[in-house]
Amino acid sequence: MKIDSKFFALALLFCAGTQLSFFSTCDAAPAAKPKSSPAVSSAASKQQKLHRFDFRLEGVSCGRCIVNIRAALRQTKGVKRCEVALRKPYGGVVVYDPALIDVQKLTKITMTADPKTTVAVKDSVDETIPNLPGVLIPKYTSLQKTASQKESG
Repeated sequence: MKIDSKFFALALLFCAGTQLSFFSTCDAAPAAKPKSSPAVSSAASKQQKLHRFDFRLEGVSCGRCIVNIRAALRQTKGVKRCEVALRKPYGGVVVYDPALIDVQKLTKITMTADPKTTVAVKDSVDETIPNLPGVLIPKYTSLQKTASQKESG
């Protein structure tokens, strides 16, 4: 038993020493930022101009066509993130760079992604957003109550 307790004490001391040295390097002063040129700052401001395109799908026949739509949108140049709900009302959301693609092209890709299904894009909303969201949830989901659901309960 004494050997185990000595080993445990040494391991504890080693861990404590490692953490102290780790935190002492983290507390060091940060390196000075290099000054950016106007070309770099204008490129950064262009990159921050993103759009969010929310829509609802009609004519969806199965989960596989939703997966095909999501895959086609994610592979499109200019699309930063994309999600499509697997439950009714089959809401979708795409965050994209408007310099590379527009809403009409996104709609066309969505409608033609699955050749076996005729899908319609309804209730589309396109808006500018300041940055890429960490969690992307479509506006049209079964998690939100509709006006008739709010009145009844």
